[in-house]
Amino acid sequence: MIDLFLQGGVLTMSILTFLLISVVIAFSKKQELVKSLGILAFIIGLLSAIIGIYSAFNVIEQMGNVAPSILAGGIKVAFTNLIYGLIIYMISIVLDVIRKWRG
Repeated sequence: MIDLFLQGGVLTMSILTFLLISVVIAFSKKQELVKSLGILAFIIGLLSAIIGIYSAFNVIEQMGNVAPSILAGGIKVAFTNLIYGLIIYMISIVLDVIRKWRG
């Protein structure tokens, strides 16, 4: 688990973890913010993935011919943040549904 955290980048993964904690806290205090915080986590994860892929393509452009396994590894690392952001967004949607269901 720590490997995934480090793989995704300490700064971005820390921000996403902060947003996850904020979603949980908002569910008990400011429920109308839950979905907005989830969307923010998704957008940060998406932006981080796009920046990671862009950086990977820059390196590939500089190096020239790159093995497919190296390319696949770079894309996998870039999607780590996106997956984490999507998980946080799904949690926020579930919590929002629970809030609406309770009335």
